[in-house]
Amino acid sequence: YFADATSGSAAYAGYMIYDHSADTMSIGTGSATAITIDGNGKVAMPKQPVFMAKFLGFSSGTAYTNPASNYQSPAINVGSHFNSSTGVFTAPVDGTYVFFGSVLSANNNVVVRIYFEKNGSVVLNNQHEARTTEGHSSYDKQFCHAIITLAANDTVELVIYQDSTNTFYATNDSSYNSFSGYLIG
Repeated sequence: YFADATSGSAAYAGYMIYDHSADTMSIGTGSATAITIDGNGKVAMPKQPVFMAKFLGFSSGTAYTNPASNYQSPAINVGSHFNSSTGVFTAPVDGTYVFFGSVLSANNNVVVRIYFEKNGSVVLNNQHEARTTEGHSSYDKQFCHAIITLAANDTVELVIYQDSTNTFYATNDSSYNSFSGYLIG
């Protein structure tokens, strides 16, 4: 045990414990287990920042659009770092993160692009763009992903841009449109 005190719960605030019967190693901080490694080398980090939020269908003009007003409560939001009111993820710690976005655009001939913005600017000059093709008159599903290095308190949001007004389709359970991410390390 690594202690800030010699008695009470503070005596066990930090620890490394090997459990022979379960064949696991646990590392704890703040009196809670942060990492567990099992006998097969599998690592579990139950407090690792991760989120997944779905959003409802909406109509949008040609400006860059964050579908924030359409987000539902996140299905997963470990650490509460995703704000469904603003549609923005705020990094709790420095690190490398991976993000995913998907939208289903309605039956149209509109070019649709989805991007990630870091601190209000598009990341890596379109290298993480997902785009529909011109002249396609059916429903189009776009997927986008990015690995982004962030400092604590940097923000990331999913933004959508299209050449003309467009509608993004969703059912009541909004199973077509989502934004998610997690800390890699």
